[in-house]
Amino acid sequence: MAIEKLITFFRAYLQVKTVHPNPDYQAVFALFEKQALRDGFECSYISLPSLHKQVHKQAERKVMVITQRGSDPTLPALGLNHHMDVVPAPDNGQWKHDPFAGILEDEMLYGRGTQDMKGVGVLHYGALQKLKQVHGIPKRTVHILLVPDEEIGGFSGVGQLVQTEEFKKLNIGYVLDEGLPSSDENILFIRLGERKPLQVSFRCMGTMAHGSRLDTHNPVHELVMFLEKIARFQDTQKNKLDNVQAGLLLSMNVTSLQAGIMHEGKIALNVIPEQASATADIRVPPHMKMHEAKKIINDWLAGHSTISYTIEAEVHDWECDVTNKSHESGLYQVLEAVIKNHGLEAKQFVSEGASDLRFYVQQGIEGFGFTPFTIQENLHGINESIRMYDIKLGYELFYEILKRFCV
Repeated sequence: MAIEKLITFFRAYLQVKTVHPNPDYQAVFALFEKQALRDGFECSYISLPSLHKQVHKQAERKVMVITQRGSDPTLPALGLNHHMDVVPAPDNGQWKHDPFAGILEDEMLYGRGTQDMKGVGVLHYGALQKLKQVHGIPKRTVHILLVPDEEIGGFSGVGQLVQTEEFKKLNIGYVLDEGLPSSDENILFIRLGERKPLQVSFRCMGTMAHGSRLDTHNPVHELVMFLEKIARFQDTQKNKLDNVQAGLLLSMNVTSLQAGIMHEGKIALNVIPEQASATADIRVPPHMKMHEAKKIINDWLAGHSTISYTIEAEVHDWECDVTNKSHESGLYQVLEAVIKNHGLEAKQFVSEGASDLRFYVQQGIEGFGFTPFTIQENLHGINESIRMYDIKLGYELFYEILKRFCV
């Protein structure tokens, strides 16, 4: 696919609104299927069972699989994963252009998803199309996977996909997922792993009383004293960032605090409530076990007998710290060689946030995250955009990766 046609396709993809709670996945399927069938690829769909009731308004969720069949079916296939959904782009007047218009101006393409991660998905497709055009049938089968719901945790997307019999029949042994723009003209990142999310809600029980009382158990005070321990710990972790990658540090962020008695639509300022609640988003680095993170919480709670907690979501321990194994991987060696061949440095990193990659790795599939952009990282940010330079660079990088690993 010529770069001009690739840009046109990219802009059309950006114009499809795939924001929750009603992402238009069907329009994405129509866009890609029309192009894929024209280019001679196989197209199939894997239906996903609903993990929660009404995850979003669409009644049926699917994964689209675009396949270039290889000549040697004994070779494990390569999966190129990208999530179709994007985070919201509030109309706050700060965007230079409509975030869902796909505006190209001064060698910059603006839009929600240019970096995370519609841009990567378009380059997956363009590189595979070029591979087919130049080399015909490769030895190794390649599957492009268009998946839903990563931005709401992935549990109802790839988390469900990998459990299906249809997925297992794809014989995927390797996966490339999203990485991170390097923000450095001389470097590209290879993501080796990521932190594990542990999301917790706390509840403190006390005694409802008049706000003037001295001798009472105030659950708001008790909970705030506990939350202060989390805040202080977070500060100690932030102080380590100059010397340690963020993805290798344990983080704890309080994400909500609720208390108060409502009266006629307002909080009654003279009433101590009987309970207070809070939530926290905890991210556990690969080298730490989940029970070790929980032990920290339990130790802090030892002095707060009226506070209890519930785990709302967690990812169980899995082998995502592959730093010592990466050089043994043929796929990693190809990634590193292709990056160096373009005069850039390949730098390993562990991601702060979670992605779809963890679900594949849990199934014993070898995987890495790779976003071939050197632009300043602006995932989820205002004026998310990508340079034409990065699009062209990423197109050539992915093509060369496919040629070396699959032909």
